[in-house]
Amino acid sequence: MNTYYLNKTYTNIICLLNILQRNPTVMKRIIFSYSVILILGLSAICLGQQNEKTSVSNFLQQAAIFGLNGTSVSQFAITKLNNNQLASYAVSAHNDYARVNLKLLALADKKDIDLPDLASDSSAIMEVAIEDNSVSNANEGPLRLKNPLDLSYLKMMIEDFQTAISYYESNLDTDDTDLKQHVLECLPIFKKNIVEAISFTQPVLAKE
Repeated sequence: MNTYYLNKTYTNIICLLNILQRNPTVMKRIIFSYSVILILGLSAICLGQQNEKTSVSNFLQQAAIFGLNGTSVSQFAITKLNNNQLASYAVSAHNDYARVNLKLLALADKKDIDLPDLASDSSAIMEVAIEDNSVSNANEGPLRLKNPLDLSYLKMMIEDFQTAISYYESNLDTDDTDLKQHVLECLPIFKKNIVEAISFTQPVLAKE
C-alpha cells in the first residue's frame, strides 16, 4: 500500500460524503471503514512492510471492509440514484459484493477466523431482487447522466473496484492454497464490475 492508494482512498471519502450526507448512520459506518483502511496503509508505510506477504487473517479483515463498504453504499444508492440504468447497475454491484462476502465468511470459517462485523450484517450477504422497471427512457443514458449523486456513485465504484482488484492481485503469490483459490474466484467478479462501470461512465468522465 502506497501514497497513491491513500490518495485514492481520500477521494473515495469525499465521494461518500456527497452520496451519504443525508444518511448519518450509514455515513458514519462507511467513514469508519475507510479510516481503518487509512490507518492500515499508514502503518504499512511507516514500518516498511508494503512488500511483505499478508497473513490470511489480515487479508480477511481487510477484504471484509471492502465488502461491507460495497454492499452498504450500493444498497443505499439503489433507491437514491436518478438514472434507472445506474440503479440497475447498483443492484448488480451489491449482489456481486454479497457473493464475495459469502465466500469470505466461508473462508474465515474454514480458517477459524472471526469476522464479526460481516457475519452480523445480513444485508451484506443477501442479494437484492432486480426489478423490471429499470428500463431507461429516451432522456437517460451515460451521455445524459448529470446528476451529482449519480456521478459521485459511479466514480466511487470505479475507485473501489480498482482498489479491490489491486489488493486481491497483490495476494496472488500467497502460500495459502485456500486464500489463493478465493482470490482467483473473486478477481473475475471485481473485474466484471469495473468493466461495466467504466463502460457506462466513460462518456461522462471524458467530458469532465
